[in-house]
Amino acid sequence: MYSLLQKILDRFCRKLPGTKKAFTLIELVIALAIFGVFSAGVVGVLVPAVNVYTNAIQGSDARLIASNIMGTIENELIYAQQDDAFPLAVKDEGEVLQFKGGSPARAVSFTSINPETKEQDYLYYSISPYGGTGTDVTGYELYYDVPYYKNFQVRLSFSMDNHNVVEALVDVLDRNGDVAYTLTSRLRPLAYYSSRES
Repeated sequence: MYSLLQKILDRFCRKLPGTKKAFTLIELVIALAIFGVFSAGVVGVLVPAVNVYTNAIQGSDARLIASNIMGTIENELIYAQQDDAFPLAVKDEGEVLQFKGGSPARAVSFTSINPETKEQDYLYYSISPYGGTGTDVTGYELYYDVPYYKNFQVRLSFSMDNHNVVEALVDVLDRNGDVAYTLTSRLRPLAYYSSRES
């Protein structure tokens, strides 16, 4: 094995009289040039692949955030109760949804308006005991911790038709403010179905 290695080194190394075996400067420059070309090719292939991977992960995160927020709203809204003092309502130009929640009776409200900055950023909620006065919505709290949103922001909008069907729209925005994912759902609370409807 040693003799084979010695032959390879002898072929690629020149021995000058009175010097030890070594690579010539030209051989080193050529090796560095080949390595540079190879490295540039690898980087040229890896950068687009990393960008595709990053976009796929961000898209997946945006879908997960939107579906979790929509699921949270739907799980509360489906059990909304009819109440004249605190009716199912869309307020503040479609930015707030409020209703009397299920058992135990409670005032429920969802929005994406930050109570401090008055800008839309994350999901906020208010769930408080219901006293029947119609003014039971207390201060809003952040539903998920900020790290959950992974540099995304959320914009909610609600609308309601005359049959008490609520349409909720969840836009997940990237850090540039562009919509990364949109999810829409239409839901009618169970209490608003009459016995004649099916």
